[in-house]
Amino acid sequence: MAENVQIQELYRIINRAVSRCTNHENSSVNTEISIYQSKVAHRRSADGQLSIWTDDSLLYIETAKAVDFCDSLEEYRQSIDSYANNTQNLSEYHYRNLLHGVEYFRPHIYPENKYILNALEYNCKRHLPEYHDRIILEEYNRQALRIRDMKKGYERLRRKNQKASKDYEKDAMYFFKEVMNNEELRKIKGCAEKLSLYENCLNIVDCLPAEKYNRSAKFKLKKDFNYAIRITAAALSRDANNAEQTKRYEDISKKAEYEENRYAKAMERVKEFTEKPQKYKGRTLSIEARNRRAKEEWDYR
Repeated sequence: MAENVQIQELYRIINRAVSRCTNHENSSVNTEISIYQSKVAHRRSADGQLSIWTDDSLLYIETAKAVDFCDSLEEYRQSIDSYANNTQNLSEYHYRNLLHGVEYFRPHIYPENKYILNALEYNCKRHLPEYHDRIILEEYNRQALRIRDMKKGYERLRRKNQKASKDYEKDAMYFFKEVMNNEELRKIKGCAEKLSLYENCLNIVDCLPAEKYNRSAKFKLKKDFNYAIRITAAALSRDANNAEQTKRYEDISKKAEYEENRYAKAMERVKEFTEKPQKYKGRTLSIEARNRRAKEEWDYR
């Protein structure tokens, strides 16, 4: 019973350390666990004959792990303290050690501290090579979905005749500039997450401002993203684990090929109109032709 009480106190100390590991007050988060460890060591030395204080006791093992975790939390706190002098980046070893502590003590972290723990886990994985590619794709996919939702929010307000700003256009410009120039992203092998990114990018091309991206520029982006979807989906279909998965990726690839050709033709039409505007000037369109053009305007929006 005494051991259980002390174990619970140990977990409370760990939770306090997690809750304070992002503070910029130059307040160490491993002081309390150091004091606790000294008490445990003293008690173990004094009552060495009791079985609960042997090397196999849960309390002794948990205390050693807790000290290691809290020391890692303190190193992390110092590395992100923008007000501290001579801050140093953590090594891969330190991030691995911190991630191990996060995973080990997760079952004992209080609900109010889970947000900080999840952020710690995410930051650790960003610095480890085996998680690097997935983290990049997750971040970009999240940004693309956020931009899409911003545009939907704008359209929803406009339908209600409420004031709304096109903030999504600026975010879309920054997003595409970063995505199109990220060499790390380019080197990531084709996977389901990368396919999702191409699809999400395609869905927000129209979020780009018209004054900076005309129809031809948007058509080209849509053509290029459909090409990337086609190639990636085709590769995934070849590596699929079952027939259902194979067919799904084949269907995605075929649809992307159709869309790729469609936007290629749209680009040709725009180019022809630009180079030979006199061919169309003054021409009276029939109702059928006007309807066809209106349909094209919608299809190639």
